[in-house]
Amino acid sequence: MRAFALALLILAAVPALAFWSGQIAQIPFGYPSISTASLGGSAYVCYTAQGLSGVAAVCTALSGPSEYVVPVPPAGNASTLPVIFTTGNGTLALLWTTPGLEGLYLSLLPSSKPLELLRGAYVASYVGAGDRVYVLRSLCPICPPTELLVFNTTGALLDRAPARGLAALLAVQSGLLLGRLANGSYVLMNSSSLAPIAVFNSSWAGLSGGSLFTFSEGVLRWGNLSFMLPWASGATPAVAGNKTFVVAWGNGSLSVYLAEGGRVELRRYPLPGVLYAEALGAGDYLYIVAVAQSGPAYSLWAFVVPATPPRPSLSVSIVNATLRVSWAVPNPEQYNVTSVALTVYHNGSLIFSSHALSGNASVPINATGLYTARLYVASPLGDVVETGEASYTPPAQTTTTTVPPPPPPPPPITSTSAPSNATSTHAVEAQTGSPWLYRAAGFAVASAALAVLVVALRRKR
Repeated sequence: MRAFALALLILAAVPALAFWSGQIAQIPFGYPSISTASLGGSAYVCYTAQGLSGVAAVCTALSGPSEYVVPVPPAGNASTLPVIFTTGNGTLALLWTTPGLEGLYLSLLPSSKPLELLRGAYVASYVGAGDRVYVLRSLCPICPPTELLVFNTTGALLDRAPARGLAALLAVQSGLLLGRLANGSYVLMNSSSLAPIAVFNSSWAGLSGGSLFTFSEGVLRWGNLSFMLPWASGATPAVAGNKTFVVAWGNGSLSVYLAEGGRVELRRYPLPGVLYAEALGAGDYLYIVAVAQSGPAYSLWAFVVPATPPRPSLSVSIVNATLRVSWAVPNPEQYNVTSVALTVYHNGSLIFSSHALSGNASVPINATGLYTARLYVASPLGDVVETGEASYTPPAQTTTTTVPPPPPPPPPITSTSAPSNATSTHAVEAQTGSPWLYRAAGFAVASAALAVLVVALRRKR
């Protein structure tokens, strides 16, 4: 149910340009109150805005550095003074009244039919948490409250008690109900029995993280935290990303401090006329909403501050005997990055380094081994180390042996045809030797025979 409702809210939202800080609305005079709640990593702020046909309740969602307008159910009449809270089953509920402060309505976001909790009665103040809604009822719009009523989110009346001087209800959390008395003092009550726990004076007070905080004489006190802010007119604590933050305002500015490991001022925004601010954590961010006055109207401002360390990117690859390293640290100003160090090692030996916030490096390599890149990013929100590696083996060396060309073939020998039983001249040479020897012997035999013939002819004469 919770995931489904959250998905509906996000799908129905109209995205605006991403931003980290800025004014998000104008609030008409007479409606300076706002209400905040967190759910599913997003923060929601509801306020009264001026429309074409009168005032209307408007809700805006902040999700990281993004802003969305959340559609709210129509009340049938003009709506004003919205109060948003998280119910026991993990959905968001919205309370509102009419400009005449007559009647009180409740709707489960994003689109349930409005439920009328009070009819024909005037409301002075109201808050909600879990499955309960607390309402201060009065006899007329300007009359002091006379009764404190408790409803559940289905509209059933659970309890009622005299107002006992209550002028306004401020917050309800973890069994505590905080109110303001007509004389300016604060009263802390048990949200179940409605019995007072303590009455005290303070410049500013509220509930955060399920416990009471006070700001008085330049000191914010919250549990074991005591934070000196002599320049401020108000302050509030908040937990985001498992860290404690302090938001303070006054003297035309609003500051954000990290209250762990010392005192680090992360932001100082110029904001003239700031009246008050609310801060809450959701997901990895601290969300701050402030109301400032300029002339007869009010302006609504939102500030998004990262509560976790940055998430740098690092990639390492080897292409054609070149080590390629790419790195980037996103939004270094928003994450208060103080230093960046990129180091590249080959088998443990440093071969490249850089302190740039982002870059692309190409390093020629020719040695076998492991190449490791290490990106270190330091921030008050925490230090981050990213690593990447790649192995390289040079191509194998190939040895080429030169083979001499074969000798040319012998020239062909021309001879006359011979009988089939004749032996070729080459064969004779191979069997008996050189033919010149036989020719010389034949010549000698012929000469001898000629000589014998000549001698015989002479004798006959």
